[in-house]
Amino acid sequence: MGELKLIATYALPVAVIVWLWLRPGSLKTKLLITLFLPGIYFLHWSALHAIKGWPVDRQLPVNFQLLAADISEPAQNKNGKGYIHLWIRTRDAQHPRAYQLPYSRSLHQQIHDARQRMENGHVQLGYIRDERERGGGAAIGGGKKLEFRSRRLRHLPPKKLEPVNRL
Repeated sequence: MGELKLIATYALPVAVIVWLWLRPGSLKTKLLITLFLPGIYFLHWSALHAIKGWPVDRQLPVNFQLLAADISEPAQNKNGKGYIHLWIRTRDAQHPRAYQLPYSRSLHQQIHDARQRMENGHVQLGYIRDERERGGGAAIGGGKKLEFRSRRLRHLPPKKLEPVNRL
């Protein structure tokens, strides 16, 4: 069903343009509408990227939960550039989002370690910090660094046992 909707969003405007050109009317209006159509297609195409799982074109949020990661080293790519894709969820987001970061060896190591901890059952939280701050983390550009830590388990306070009166 989704494919039919996608085809309709491309075919319908073309049908309208053909219909417009077959009717008598101002040539200026017809040209203007015809030249406007590629702009609509471009907006539609870029909107599809935002909803179909493509990496968003924004900076990572300051705090998030790492769900999965995919590492493509520079030697594996034809263009010689490496990429790291992260699937994350923020605390207030309903659905996860994909982000793309440029490859670096230190970030590769951070993600490798985080994935190992995830395999051992530890939820991994990502933190973006200023690169000048002390502590671990891998540079991700823009003066920022990314660090992953295991989420602390919340412990309930101990229960107070009341003596039981037995009759």
